[in-house]
Amino acid sequence: MNQRRFILWTWLFALAALTGCATRGSISPDAVVLQDPLPGQSLVYLIRAPYDGLVIRVQVNGKPLVTLLPDSYTALSLPAGKYVLTALNTSLFASDTLVAPPLEVSVLPDQRVFYAIAGVTERSVGFMGFIPTGSGGVMPLLSHKDSTAAGSRSWKEYTELDARGLITISRLALPER
Repeated sequence: MNQRRFILWTWLFALAALTGCATRGSISPDAVVLQDPLPGQSLVYLIRAPYDGLVIRVQVNGKPLVTLLPDSYTALSLPAGKYVLTALNTSLFASDTLVAPPLEVSVLPDQRVFYAIAGVTERSVGFMGFIPTGSGGVMPLLSHKDSTAAGSRSWKEYTELDARGLITISRLALPER
């Protein structure tokens, strides 16, 4: 019986160590307060989809505007007109390479629009080592990893309701000055 308890506690400890215990509070999408555009301006929300660990820099018409960490969003106030948004990789070895095709946006005065950048999520399982069982045996310790498939990211327009849902699990990223 002691061996079973040891195995159970070992697995629970390993599981806790791998998953962590930090969680965010639950917020209803209806409780999200969205900004209104300034008079004559438009408001463009840019949102990162979950499970994408890449840090990206967004440029508007070639001008760096905001760095979006994983699970973040921003709201850009822009005059009515046409814009090209580009998302660039910020990592050391692939810096300034496109992570998604450029997004062409036409906005009208007093308009609020929502775009999210997302890709196809790939899941993999990795071997981390062995855990002793107490009776001289060992059990394999496996981990799973979610990542975004290379070349699969793209910008998609979202409805306000869908955007509110993503914003509830995101942090605000302020535009650069």
